[in-house]
Amino acid sequence: MNVTGFLDTSVLANWVFIDASLRTAKVDREALFQVLARYVPSYLLLERVRTDKQLQGMLTTSQLTYAEILSVLVDQFVEEKMHSQGITAKLFQREEHAIQLTAEDVGDIVKQLAHLTQEFFKPPHEYISFVGDEYDFREFVKLRTIVRTETYDAILIATASYQKCAYFITEDGRLREKISNASWVPLDVKVTSVQGYLSIFSQQTESNRQREPTLR
Repeated sequence: MNVTGFLDTSVLANWVFIDASLRTAKVDREALFQVLARYVPSYLLLERVRTDKQLQGMLTTSQLTYAEILSVLVDQFVEEKMHSQGITAKLFQREEHAIQLTAEDVGDIVKQLAHLTQEFFKPPHEYISFVGDEYDFREFVKLRTIVRTETYDAILIATASYQKCAYFITEDGRLREKISNASWVPLDVKVTSVQGYLSIFSQQTESNRQREPTLR
């Protein structure tokens, strides 16, 4: 059974958020997990990849995913600056384009992305595969027009399908709901959460173990 998974931007960005906080803010791990509870499954999945040899090589992601991580980090820095300036959430959309990132901010963003790359994508830690943004344009069109996903989501799901991944792993609940309610979805890739994927992976691992011949 194919249990390969494609990691969405949300999963990788969630790991970056927690990792950066643990490395730079010197906060208590358990306290941080309570505050950032919705990011925790993503963080624990990637941390598990470091030590679980059966999981290593099962996950992949793409260039567009990385571009989207950069976008998420920029938005985070902008929101933090608006909060510090007392700008209310109602005014975020109007004021966000006026916020300028400093050279230090840009440097921090680049360092966070570089750390993610070094920890999971480069020797000696090549735990997750990295692919280009190749996809079947017909699947992209259906995802964008029938399912009505955002353009980048349509490209990522179509890329996962093209790469023969069985699962598209995302913590974007709205995307999962949109896919589940759609009249058409890619037949060869299923959209699931981190916890959903780990449950499937564990079941398959146990099934494989039970089929192994017993040594006498």
